[in-house]
Amino acid sequence: YQRRVRIVALPGYSDFCLLRRGRCSGVESLLPFFYPNRAQLRPSSHARDDDIDDLPLGGVLGDVERAIDAVLRYGIFYYTDKQFSATYRRSTLFRMQFQFGAPLPGYDSHRDRYTEQESRFGDWAMSQLHPLLASMRPARDVAPDVRVFYGGDGVTEREILATLYGDASLAAVALVLIFALLWLNMRSLFLAALSAFQIAVSVPFVYWMYRAVGGIRYVGVLNAISLFLILGIGVDDVFIFYNTFMQAAHLPDLGDRLSLTYRRATKATFITSFTTAAAFAVNLG
Repeated sequence: YQRRVRIVALPGYSDFCLLRRGRCSGVESLLPFFYPNRAQLRPSSHARDDDIDDLPLGGVLGDVERAIDAVLRYGIFYYTDKQFSATYRRSTLFRMQFQFGAPLPGYDSHRDRYTEQESRFGDWAMSQLHPLLASMRPARDVAPDVRVFYGGDGVTEREILATLYGDASLAAVALVLIFALLWLNMRSLFLAALSAFQIAVSVPFVYWMYRAVGGIRYVGVLNAISLFLILGIGVDDVFIFYNTFMQAAHLPDLGDRLSLTYRRATKATFITSFTTAAAFAVNLG
């Protein structure tokens, strides 16, 4: 309850909330059943899943058992875990949904400078909403077993990007180790540096293809993992081509040697790249 009050009271919340009948849409949760407003109708007397965010909310915890009876009576199970039922009246999960919408103040519709509105909401979510959500850790003497999980537009994607940027620094360390391994194996500073550079530039190139050419805006966990997969597959392909080229040393003509190298190594690199791409494709559904 206190967390709900703190979020609604955030500066700028009224500028981004979804308006319904001229006011901010209420928070979707089961709180009205447990914190009924005594001065208005009882939530159980007119509750519907579609209107649960419009139910009156009081400040004092009511009769918990009667509240559970009302939730079960109206079959509102979206805000609890899957085990919650008439025979098992407990839930390890309690969901709340805060609704935001467009157009923002100063815009004619949600299509009016959509990217700009989306950016403004994202900036507000990360500067105001995200720090509050991240700080919501229960006091040990109040609810030591309660954990807060959060996500949604404007928060989840930017958190993933922040994690991706942090992982990029680790990937840079991995690239240095790869360069050292290549140098040790090839015994050529030029080849090792060129190979590491080729692997490194593939990352921004693939990202550009993903966003600019593919037109895909979503960035998920798999995208972050792919950063390290690109490094791994890249160095693997380098060793395949290098070792294949060295095994063809019996050919005196350089053109024949390169031709044999490409014919053999291309098959191996295609198989490794294709199987990796297929593994990612399985998660698209």
